[in-house]
Amino acid sequence: RDRATQEAAAAAETHKAAFEKAEARADAERERLEKTLEAARARTAALSDERDALDTAKRGLEDDVAAAARDKRDLDAKLDSAAERERALEERLVAARDDAANALSRAGDAEASLEATRRELRSERELGA
Repeated sequence: RDRATQEAAAAAETHKAAFEKAEARADAERERLEKTLEAARARTAALSDERDALDTAKRGLEDDVAAAARDKRDLDAKLDSAAERERALEERLVAARDDAANALSRAGDAEASLEATRRELRSERELGA
């Protein structure tokens, strides 16, 4: 019986040692997994911060694009207005040239009429003299 007790004690010691080794391995694995989990959490937080920064930058760019589109519309409207004013000025210039040509023509007609009247008056003087 003494021997059976010793064998049982030895088996218990073997099992205890195996259990302690398994427990040590489990603790080491738990610690490794906790470190991995903490690293993953830190990386997730960093990625979340990066995403927030990118979203903020994207909103800023979208605002800039919208402002540029508004500026383009404003500039297009100003360009259209300037083109319309240019067309109106061109029409006024053409009308002014036509008026000037007509005035020159009337002045030429008046000068010719004046010259004819002078000739007529000279003829009448010569006839009367």
